[in-house]
Amino acid sequence: MGIVTRFIPGFTPSATPDPDITLDEFFDPQFMVHHTQFPSFEAFCEHSPWVISGPSDIDRIPRERLDSYVARTTSFETWQEMRNRAAGREIRDRLLL
Repeated sequence: MGIVTRFIPGFTPSATPDPDITLDEFFDPQFMVHHTQFPSFEAFCEHSPWVISGPSDIDRIPRERLDSYVARTTSFETWQEMRNRAAGREIRDRLLL
């Protein structure tokens, strides 16, 4: 089972269309394959140098180290940029439903 949460770190409920979205849904396989070296958000976490089992683990990683990992393994320069792109896509997809 993937990493599941009812909270997307750094986003308020008004910034995400559904506060019950999971990280695996937020960073869905299509997003991950298009923008990263990984088939899923779970794989992104598993291949990181940290043990990540939820958003609180991500929040504890020094931002510059997380940004470095993101820059090496994705098409983004920072974790914030990756989250913002996923949020924008999620909001757009929800509005088009």
